[in-house]
Parts: sequence; structure tokens; C-alpha cells
Amino acid sequence: MPNLLQVQDFKEAISEKYHKLDSFYAVADGLKLLLKHSGDCVIQNMFYNGWTHDHYVGNVFVFAPNGTIIACVPNAPGSMHDSVIADLGKLYNKFGAQYAEHGGLCELDSAFCKRYHPFLLKSAQNETNVTDPDDFIRLSQANSVRQASELGMRAFQGMFPRMEDRFMYEENGERRIMLLCTAYLFNIRTHKVSISQILSTHLLHINEDVNYYLQDTLNLY
Repeated sequence: MPNLLQVQDFKEAISEKYHKLDSFYAVADGLKLLLKHSGDCVIQNMFYNGWTHDHYVGNVFVFAPNGTIIACVPNAPGSMHDSVIADLGKLYNKFGAQYAEHGGLCELDSAFCKRYHPFLLKSAQNETNVTDPDDFIRLSQANSVRQASELGMRAFQGMFPRMEDRFMYEENGERRIMLLCTAYLFNIRTHKVSISQILSTHLLHINEDVNYYLQDTLNLY
């Protein structure tokens, strides 16, 4: 998770564009990846998702305004809800620790549990039910901020197109190691290349001069 100075920078990046969201520093979302069937019916049932009628590996990723993944819970059984994955992966505990330290909030969708978690804000499913103008603006901006998680997921899957293939079933932890490695590689590329839709959306103050960018950001000269 980011330190206090990084969180402060992330808060400022979001609040500069969305003035009603002055305490937010991250967005979270779930990602389900296809998995091959197991020969064991009990094991197969763990990874089966009845809503889509297929087998998956569940993951939860948390993105910062600079486009990097700051926390993740990979390789959970596909039958688990995103909120359960975040809970068992101690993600809520990490959010709570960050909230206790600097008051930072995380934006996410309706798949997560906000009850007993003051450090979370769900995007509104229906803004028309809100009567207070300030709350309406805040929820509308929250919906806009949550799109960063969609951009992050798209960038992550775009960097590793073979994620669309089905994972082999195994029980020795190779799949979890591979998913963690892809998250690390994604962050390395985002840091070094500095090209990300999340970054260009929330950090508009970056100098667009190419020579300045190459010299001071990538240190190529």
C-alpha cells in the first residue's frame, strides 16, 4: 500500500478534477479469469460461477491515480463474490489501516460490502433517488472516478492478452505466482513508460513537452 506522501498526492490528483471527492486515493474492482474444469466435482464446484455458467479464478485489484496496482488479491475460487475475496484477502483491513492513518477513502462498485467500512464509497446505481444537490454531485463524480478501475482492468488485460485463455487447473500455487508476477510487470511498465489512461485522466498537469518528458521522467538523456 502507498505511504502517507503518496496518498496525499493521489488525493490531490483526484480532488483537482472532482472537487467533491477530496479524500479519495484509489479505486478497486474484481476480475474473473477463465479456468479449465477439474476432474473432481467438489473442486469444480468451487470455481463454478452460476451466474455466467462457467469456471473462473477470482481476483481483486486496487488502482491508484498514477495507473499502478497498489494492492491485489489474486487466485480466489470463482464461486466467491468480490466482497468475500476482498475480506478473506485482508484487503478491507489494509483499507482500514490507511483510513486510520490519513483518512483516505477508496471508491468501488456495488459488488463490495460497505457496511461497517467507513473507508469505502460505492458508486450510485441510481442517482435520481438522491435529493440533496451536494450528494447528487458527489455520487455523480464518484461514478466518474470509478471508471478508472475499468480503465485499469482494460490496460492490465491488454498488456497480457493471453489472460483471455483458460488457465490450467493446478494445486501447487503456480497460478497465484504467475498472477502476482503479471501485477508486478504491469507496475514496472506503467512506471517506466508512464502511458496510462488513468494517468492521463487524473494527472493532467504532467508536462506534454516530449523532450522534457523523455529527459526528466524516463531519464533517457
